[in-house]
Amino acid sequence: MYRSVLSVHEKHPEANCYYGLLAVDAGKPAQALPFFRAAIEARPRDELSWTGYVGALVDTRDLSGARESLQRASLAGLSREALQPLEEMLDDFDRLDAFSPVENLAAEDISYHKNILSLRRSEYIGFPMHVHLETYAKCNAACDFCSYPALERKGVRMSDGLIDKIITDLCDIPRHLSFQLSPFKVSEPFLDSRLFDLLDDVERRLPNAKIMLTSNSTPITEKKLLDLSRYRNIDHLWISFNDHRREHYEKSMRLPYGRTIQRLDLIHRIKASGAFKPRVVLSRVGNGSPADGEFVAWVKGTYPLFDAFVFPRGDWLGRAGGAGSSMVPNVGCVRWFELSIMATGVVAHCCMDGLGEFAIGDVNSDHVLDVYNSQDFRRLREAAASRLEVSPCRSCGFK
Repeated sequence: MYRSVLSVHEKHPEANCYYGLLAVDAGKPAQALPFFRAAIEARPRDELSWTGYVGALVDTRDLSGARESLQRASLAGLSREALQPLEEMLDDFDRLDAFSPVENLAAEDISYHKNILSLRRSEYIGFPMHVHLETYAKCNAACDFCSYPALERKGVRMSDGLIDKIITDLCDIPRHLSFQLSPFKVSEPFLDSRLFDLLDDVERRLPNAKIMLTSNSTPITEKKLLDLSRYRNIDHLWISFNDHRREHYEKSMRLPYGRTIQRLDLIHRIKASGAFKPRVVLSRVGNGSPADGEFVAWVKGTYPLFDAFVFPRGDWLGRAGGAGSSMVPNVGCVRWFELSIMATGVVAHCCMDGLGEFAIGDVNSDHVLDVYNSQDFRRLREAAASRLEVSPCRSCGFK
């Protein structure tokens, strides 16, 4: 559509700007630059065009060009309010550059870091964008890529009173600010008989919470799935499936393959009927082998209404039974904008701190938001340029 406009009006400012933004979103920042320049030439004080242009220059690793463009934007009369976030973004990249030149970073790491900078300038600096709430530390699987087998809190059930306190604390998140709530950590949420009571409470008291349910699918029955369908705030059902090959699945998950397939068939059939609307994802913890691509193709062919997702294997800060971890990227971490509450009420450092060895607080005694804004944890969100300057993050390659 934008190309058709530009074919008859090549200097059209909106078409150039938005085409540039599309190119950036498609991972082609170099192709976006001439479109942003044309938009700026047509409207020298357009904030969105300047923001897109400076961001695209950063994505192409042209930091000097980005700084020069900021000066030009200031001379063009861009407001101080518009310039400040861009100046702060470049200041953060300068600090990142002190660890490792941005020119040496992969494009995906630059994009990842830009997302962190965007979160840093948002209201999520003071309010979590994602809360993991483990109400019952119990799982029926024993995956070789998970820290559950080494968990000391197995079987710990969070009290009803503490669950109520946490929900009450989360009510202090502004209603206009959406956040994700995941009723699990190192656990299988459908093993907690109180799950639907929790979902009722969240829907009633936290209308800005989007629920993500992660399960291995084996405890899901037709009744449970149909009961889930009545909630408006279920964002998606994420199923940890991990391998489409029977032998590999059973070795990895320690669950019977046939039963899992029966559950997946059930979920797909009910989704096909239209009775279950939320997105369903089958995920795999990848290992970089051809099996990763084969898994995606198998999901698309066997369950076309499901999405497939492969993410890198993490080592749970060295507690995943020998599972490998990827190289630690020289950037920050989006998990600094999350809270990970264990069944004991202790708040782990992040989702990868499965055993809670690096706790940041305790919601039994403290307000949830006070834990999130505790001095050291907030400093990560506000000031840390790279996880390499932070423990235990310097040993974690998970993104």
